[in-house]
Amino acid sequence: MLKAVLFRLVAVTASLLLALVVLEGVFRVFGIRGTDHAPRVDRFLDAAGRPGKIRYRSANSTIISRYDSNPRGYFDEANEIRHEHNSLGFRDGEHSREKPPGTFRIVGLGDSFLWGQGVKFEDICINVLARRLGGDLAPLRVEAINLAVSGIDTAAEEYLLENTGIRYDPDLVIVHFVPNDIDRSVDLYSGDFNTILRSEDVLSERSYLWSWIRRRCMATRTARRHIDRVVAGAMSNDARWKATCDALDGIGRICAEKKVRLLVVIFPFFYRLDDDYPFQAIHDQIADYCRSRGIDVLDLKPFYRGYHGPELWVHPVDQHPNETAHRIAADAIRDHLLAALKSR
Repeated sequence: MLKAVLFRLVAVTASLLLALVVLEGVFRVFGIRGTDHAPRVDRFLDAAGRPGKIRYRSANSTIISRYDSNPRGYFDEANEIRHEHNSLGFRDGEHSREKPPGTFRIVGLGDSFLWGQGVKFEDICINVLARRLGGDLAPLRVEAINLAVSGIDTAAEEYLLENTGIRYDPDLVIVHFVPNDIDRSVDLYSGDFNTILRSEDVLSERSYLWSWIRRRCMATRTARRHIDRVVAGAMSNDARWKATCDALDGIGRICAEKKVRLLVVIFPFFYRLDDDYPFQAIHDQIADYCRSRGIDVLDLKPFYRGYHGPELWVHPVDQHPNETAHRIAADAIRDHLLAALKSR
């Protein structure tokens, strides 16, 4: 009896080891392993081209982001993207304060999504939107003014609108909202999220299979932790939620006083879009509040149907929307605006 049990145990162990050896061979043949990309490296150049500490709003400065690879062939030969700022410190061209005759002006407010982290200037959604609407609203000329600043929240956007944006006499203001705008202390793009367990253990250096398993498990665990923090920060932080509501009300009041159309656009985080998307409650919370205050709102998440998420990232270490995601957003906003104009 004991011999039979031992024999079965040895047989099962041998079969398992053989299966692992076969899987290891398959992973090696196809080059599959849990290797991490190096983190994105940003460097700052001031107006004179001198390097310095990163500042996301600095007149005539440039922020250059370098990645360790170029998966879509989108970056330049050095795997870099240049983010160049105008004389007011925004990632935009120069604009006259007075609106030229025959011009339809759009002012965009937002954070790093609208700032266009990792994408070329011409591919930022508000610039794509302006080109699309230019054909629809002809002979009017459509001008987009991008006042996005990486890392700011809705209260800062209200301040920018009141002190800068509204002075451009816009016809339309678009607030680009992202799920962690309520609680900016939670950064989905932190180094911890992007560079999960970068240093490999001894076994990972020798086994492709173990490296892949370890990487997947740790990525899942870290992602869940960040998701929980983002959702909890938005749903339970009454002070920050009230501050967000107050800022939205302030933006609405400024636009109403100047008879400017206002649209709040909700960007998704590009993660599990086609599955049980974990941030939908935040989308619904913002959309419901906007509707209760008479603010036009557009949730962009349904327009990314058919995508999982990572294929819309700038890079495997940078989950900001890439040029395709920006184009989809621009087309959705355009269709929404045209439908609203026709219904008048």
